[in-house]
Amino acid sequence: MRSGMSMFLSAMALVAVACLQVATAQVPPFSWDRATIYTLGTAGSAPGAATTSTSTASDAGRAFSSDDTGSATLASVEGSLEEGYFSELGVDVLSLPVPFSLPGRLSEIFPFDYSAIRADLGSKADLRRLVERAHAAGMRVLAAIQLPSTTIPVRIDSTGANAAIDLESLAADVWGPETETRIRSLKSFYERTASSLNNMSTSVALLCEFVGTTGLDGYRVVNTDALDPSVSSLLKSECAAARRTWAETSGESDAADFWLIGESRDQGLERTDAFDAGFDALVATDVDAFPSADSAFAAYSQTIESDSEVRVISSMNSGPSHLFDRGDPASVAMHLMLMPGPIEIGVGTEMEGASIPEHWSIPASFRMRHPAVAGGVHIKLDADPYTFYRGLRLGARMDEVIVVMGASGKTRVNVTKAFPDDTVLRDASTGSIAIVSFGEVEFQAGENGVLLLEPVQ
Repeated sequence: MRSGMSMFLSAMALVAVACLQVATAQVPPFSWDRATIYTLGTAGSAPGAATTSTSTASDAGRAFSSDDTGSATLASVEGSLEEGYFSELGVDVLSLPVPFSLPGRLSEIFPFDYSAIRADLGSKADLRRLVERAHAAGMRVLAAIQLPSTTIPVRIDSTGANAAIDLESLAADVWGPETETRIRSLKSFYERTASSLNNMSTSVALLCEFVGTTGLDGYRVVNTDALDPSVSSLLKSECAAARRTWAETSGESDAADFWLIGESRDQGLERTDAFDAGFDALVATDVDAFPSADSAFAAYSQTIESDSEVRVISSMNSGPSHLFDRGDPASVAMHLMLMPGPIEIGVGTEMEGASIPEHWSIPASFRMRHPAVAGGVHIKLDADPYTFYRGLRLGARMDEVIVVMGASGKTRVNVTKAFPDDTVLRDASTGSIAIVSFGEVEFQAGENGVLLLEPVQ
């Protein structure tokens, strides 16, 4: 029989190996379907207290948590990315506020000049660099946009003689010496796409041009309900083509597809017309009729299983409200990170003082390591304490986890659904490990009563 010291040292060695293996686990490849989005705001108004640089990630966190959305510059976002702030949250998509400048008297026709970056955010070079750094870190970058609310015919030279707006004369105020070149580009776009000469198609052309010069990975349309389906379809197809061209010329031929995200007032978990009009995902706004966490988890998971093209994004502002009670931030973080499908973290909601608390970072890291959390089949295993399984096949291997919520004290969990005897499991909430014996493991539940069980490979 081994001595007590020998057994102790063996246990310590097992713990060390388990921690090392989890810490060095390979992050799964990026997928929009499982995205964790950090939304820096959608508003186009100038922030109250912009920052020009960051010395630490927590400095950026304080800027992000300002009362004014979009209160960080492109440079400060890049600084936080470099310092690992977003990685700590498991973020793989950065969603920027509307980046374009207001163009004076053009604003009623084209809400923004789709070429110049807002001065309070930075420059076009800043955006290109942010996109480059994000891609190098395995992340993607998208920006909020708002297209015109009214379609107005435009005139270029003698074309469209009955139009109310002479685009060329107005654009000269914004584009200056580039006007002639850009007008030629617009004419080519109209001819190639057989688009009508109006401010809507012109906006689409300019937004696609912006993608082609910056490598932006997606747009978030904040006035989705007001758009004609033909406009969003054109925006999606042309931006996707511009993104592919950019990827080829920049050497990122394996870059993820361009995504179009929408915000719709009545979006539930069903397939809506927007999914057939170019939108890849919609923010959930009408999904509050769930009596329990399991009913919400199961419904979202079933949506993914039944129609892979219906992607509904959850957030604490738009998901089931009873799961996201702001008075209990630890519960909010856990439920959000365990939601199937894409999720978004609102700017500053993850902060506690000047740092990211463990009740955010632990479930975020768990979600990041396991694609099954966001994309796997959801199966309820037990009601008391609430226990469920998520599993997803990735090529030749299965990613599987088991989660327990509402546990207390020493908790025995039946794990036969996923893990055979002698499997070493780790509870990501506490870092404890245990070996499966007779189909069960036993863990001491932490203060939050949640066990996040993962295999130690």
